[in-house]
Amino acid sequence: MSEEKSLSLSQVTTLILPPLKRADGKIIVPMKRLEFSMMREAKERHEETRTVGPSNYIDLEIMFSKAFAEMRRGYADIGLALVKAEQELENVKSRIILDEYPEHIKDKPKSLDKTAYLNAFMQRDPEFAKLADYIGTLKAYERLIEGEIKFIEKVVSYMKKQVDLKRMDRFSLPGGGR
Repeated sequence: MSEEKSLSLSQVTTLILPPLKRADGKIIVPMKRLEFSMMREAKERHEETRTVGPSNYIDLEIMFSKAFAEMRRGYADIGLALVKAEQELENVKSRIILDEYPEHIKDKPKSLDKTAYLNAFMQRDPEFAKLADYIGTLKAYERLIEGEIKFIEKVVSYMKKQVDLKRMDRFSLPGGGR
C-alpha cells in the first residue's frame, strides 16, 4: 500500500504555477516560479522561537517577516492566476451555452432536466474540463499558502508574547511586588 504524502512548503523552496493556454495557443496565465526560501528557513528555525528572548527576537522577527512577505506575494500571484482562469472559464461556458448547446439539445425531449444536462454537457468539453482542473489546482495552492501564512502569524504572535513576558519578569519586584 502506498503512503500518501502531503505537500508542505517546508519541503520545497519553489512552487511552479503551470501556464494556462487557450485552445488557439494564446497564453492566459504564463508560467510563474514562486520562491519560498524564506518560508523554508522559517520552518527550520521554528524551534528557536521556543526560547525567544530580547536578544534573538529581532533576528527571528525579521526572518519571519520576510517569509510572511514572500507568502503574501505568492498568494497574490496565485489569486491573479485564479481570476484570469475563472474569467476564461466563463468565456468557455458562454461559448458552450450559446454556440454548441442549442444545436445539441434541439432533438432532445422537452422533459429533459436541462440544468443537469447542461452541466454534464459542459463537463465533456475538453477546454472546460482543463480549466476546471486548473482552477482546482490553484485553489489547493491557495489553501496551502493560507495555512502557511496562519502559521507565521501565530509564531510571531507567540514570540511577541514571550518577549513581553520576559521583559515584565525583568522589571517585576521579588516576592510578588509587595
